[in-house]
Amino acid sequence: MNDIISFLDDALRVHDPDPPSVSRWLSSIGDSPRCQQLAACIGIDLLVGSILHETIAKIISQAERNNTGVASASDAFQEALNHVPHANLLCTCVLESREPFNGKYYRVLDSLDFVTYYDPYRSASHKTHRKILQLYPDGMKLGFVTQPFRGALPIVWVTSDGEMNNLLSSDGSSTTIAAHRLGLTQSSNSLGEPSQFFAIEYPSPPPMTGHKPTVFDQRWNATHRYVSSHRSSTWGVTLPIPPESTGANEHVHHELSSGLTDDFTLRHLGIQPLPTEQTSVAQAAIERFRDALEWSVGSNGRT
Repeated sequence: MNDIISFLDDALRVHDPDPPSVSRWLSSIGDSPRCQQLAACIGIDLLVGSILHETIAKIISQAERNNTGVASASDAFQEALNHVPHANLLCTCVLESREPFNGKYYRVLDSLDFVTYYDPYRSASHKTHRKILQLYPDGMKLGFVTQPFRGALPIVWVTSDGEMNNLLSSDGSSTTIAAHRLGLTQSSNSLGEPSQFFAIEYPSPPPMTGHKPTVFDQRWNATHRYVSSHRSSTWGVTLPIPPESTGANEHVHHELSSGLTDDFTLRHLGIQPLPTEQTSVAQAAIERFRDALEWSVGSNGRT
């Protein structure tokens, strides 16, 4: 972890608006897995060129000024994002594809999450996986969704149609691969039923422009599996389960504030993801940073 701290200190010191605030914030990373995950993601984004040095240095400096010694480095970072405010930093990857994505996006979410946010009936009597699958059959059109289509932040995480081919296959083995590649970690519901997942199929071309995710597209006061990636200049890569397997590409786009239309279709996945520990995410993030650093000094990377 010391190599990441040293890299960030060297990269950001000259951009620090209130020195040595960046160095002080970095010294507070400590042994916290989430803080280490955050630092590694910042490092990867800087190596790839997804974010600007000046922007992240300003936010870290604000995080250090906000930190009274009680909050963790990641909590203080989130407070600094909120100060901007956070919404202004979403979907702002500096790198952009030369050609727009004209395929189909898919958003994958737990079926219980789907009815919690988008069920027009709002009835607790049918919120079991088995009943939900009956009420919302595979192939159902989603024009009834009038609520803003978003996640915890006003953005949506999606993958491409190419990545979803295995998930929509009738071959049962593909669902295991899909669960690993997407890094889905939901557990069983209160009735003990295993997790069931839906995929929201977008029209082609999609109605919103997707972007490679950056460290700004997550909440850093909550547990999650986001790790920045250097594999592509235009796509992020999920952190799969186990971390050494192959991740799937991912984009983020701004929320669909008016909901969905009948051009969006519901697909059943029925996968059962495996749980993981947050410490494994931090270690995977550190390893990705080291891979990105090696890439950056190679013939195909930035120096």
